[in-house]
Amino acid sequence: MELSNEQIDSIRNFIASRVKNIDLQIELTDHFAEMVTQELRQKKGLTFEEAFQVTFQKIGGAKSFRNICSEKKKILRKQFLKRTKVELLGFLKFPKALLVIAFGFLTYVVLQNLIQAHEFGWFFLLLGIAILNDLPFMYLYWRNRYYKNHTISKFVWMVRIGSNGLINIPIMIFFKAFPLNNTVLFIGSFLLVLMILIKYALFKSVKKHTVQFLS
Repeated sequence: MELSNEQIDSIRNFIASRVKNIDLQIELTDHFAEMVTQELRQKKGLTFEEAFQVTFQKIGGAKSFRNICSEKKKILRKQFLKRTKVELLGFLKFPKALLVIAFGFLTYVVLQNLIQAHEFGWFFLLLGIAILNDLPFMYLYWRNRYYKNHTISKFVWMVRIGSNGLINIPIMIFFKAFPLNNTVLFIGSFLLVLMILIKYALFKSVKKHTVQFLS
């Protein structure tokens, strides 16, 4: 006995009301429909609604959907972090490594000039750090419409705000903890570049995994 289109749609809508992830919806719908079909074949006279309820109880009820979604999110988080790591390690390979070094020296020169050019050097240093720190977001947001998607954008902005705080505060503490000489400024510049690369890697990973990650 085969299920009608209306019955399959009923199962699909039922799954969709409990599972947001599209891939998981398709997988569970197929599996659930197959189990309902087996119940109808094995137990003559059983209605679709009855076979539906039997199948629902067999898979563990509503709790089973929560468990499946929870496991799926764990897998997606691991994929997200793995992708971020791959993106970050890519900057250690030639020729990107040379660009990182050049960017580090450029950052050092910019920050050095900012702090020496005015009596309010600390203000301009903070401003320079904030602008440099936001470069990955501005570049990717301007270049790719993907990041302007409403659902994606909310998550990206959360990452942006959170990472800005996580980067700006430690960098400023570092500069405040030591006498602000050229050595400290040089080390701090490369630490800032490292933080910027981590942020860039996070945003690149967002493009590949955010939709599933937020499901």
